[in-house]
Amino acid sequence: MPTNCCHIQRIPIPSKTFLVATLVLSLASWFSYQNNLAAKTPTVVVGAAADIQYEDRVPGPFPDDIRRWYNTSNLRLNDIVQAWNAREDIDLVMHLGDLINAQWESYDVMLDYADGSDYDPDLLTFRDLNAPSYQVLGNHEFNNVEDDPDPQGHDDLHVRERLGLANNIGYYDLSPADGFRFLVLDDQVPEANPDRPGSSFGLGERRSSYFEQQMQWARRVVADAWRDGEKVVMYEHYPMSKYYNDKPLSDWEAELADIIETFPNVVAHFSGHFHDGPGKVKDDVLYDTLAGTVSANPDLDQNIWYELEFYDDHVVVDQFGENFFFLEPNEDDKVFYFRDHTATPVCDPGEDCLAVAFADLNTDGDVDGSDLDVWQANFGVRTGARLADGDAEGDLDVDGGDFLAWQREFGSGISSLIASSQAVPEPSTALLLGGLATFLLLAKRGM
Repeated sequence: MPTNCCHIQRIPIPSKTFLVATLVLSLASWFSYQNNLAAKTPTVVVGAAADIQYEDRVPGPFPDDIRRWYNTSNLRLNDIVQAWNAREDIDLVMHLGDLINAQWESYDVMLDYADGSDYDPDLLTFRDLNAPSYQVLGNHEFNNVEDDPDPQGHDDLHVRERLGLANNIGYYDLSPADGFRFLVLDDQVPEANPDRPGSSFGLGERRSSYFEQQMQWARRVVADAWRDGEKVVMYEHYPMSKYYNDKPLSDWEAELADIIETFPNVVAHFSGHFHDGPGKVKDDVLYDTLAGTVSANPDLDQNIWYELEFYDDHVVVDQFGENFFFLEPNEDDKVFYFRDHTATPVCDPGEDCLAVAFADLNTDGDVDGSDLDVWQANFGVRTGARLADGDAEGDLDVDGGDFLAWQREFGSGISSLIASSQAVPEPSTALLLGGLATFLLLAKRGM
């Protein structure tokens, strides 16, 4: 009888060191995979178009010889909305001005009726998008608008209201994702186009303060975005053409250029208006002009729209639709890398770029009692405060100094539009309250 029928082989048990090393390598591999995946996945995706410019009129050339197919641009919008809806990761849609050419009823075709009913159930409009959409004001929004519901010269209120702009203000900011701030600018002001008649801007009583207030707001939002490590992308209707072509600057361009040159976190600027695109890079900032949809020839099956893919360090500009005569076939998938948005702002000697005072704390276009409510709700915040927290001085806290800044600016801005229910404090009361606020804050800090 055999004494040993089989041989049993012992399997060595891995050492603890080996197990730890394997775990570390596995985690490293997993993190590397996640980083590569993140690098290939955009942080923000924007559907973009410019100058759809619909009107029920026959096509024709414009004085610049760029043809415009006005009465079929709604059909191209239908196709564009279908394309954007087919992409599930689009975060928002931005149209860069000149949604209509003229005539008030053109808004019904582009947006559907104001009551929410369909103008044409067979055609898609901005209301049918799966993602939120935002409008930039263009010059045609105010040019020769016929059939205005208020023909007494107040069409500016109706235009902004019809486009869904809060408080009838054409400038606003968005925070679409961590690390990004979008600024939408209202360049329909005399300072941006001094050759246009003053009545064509639709600003009414706001005209004297609208430009300065908007630029002060823009500078403050960009400064706060820099503190928060956010890259700023600007959207407006007019290209900064004179800026990147080294021509004389308008007052609008000079002020905006100063903000861009001061704050390195402004990384890109998108516009429309010229219809022919594209833009270029100057001083490591992308100035891109989107081609106008209305100038795509439907008889040749042409269309034009864009998808902007924003990553941590670059943006990819994808152009879709048939290219038309002034666009090159290689305009697809243009890649632009951002400049160092963490660099230090460039200030004049002795100045503080970040200390930008602005007492419109809720950014509704004026300084009134509702801004005081913001200050009161956050009084005592010692660090990290922003404009929305009640920091009117730009010094990162909310104290008596911010109250005094509010008191000085009370009643400024678009006060004719939004009536204030709170009277301006008498000087003695203001000083008393300001002193009390300062005392309370010093008490919180332990004197």
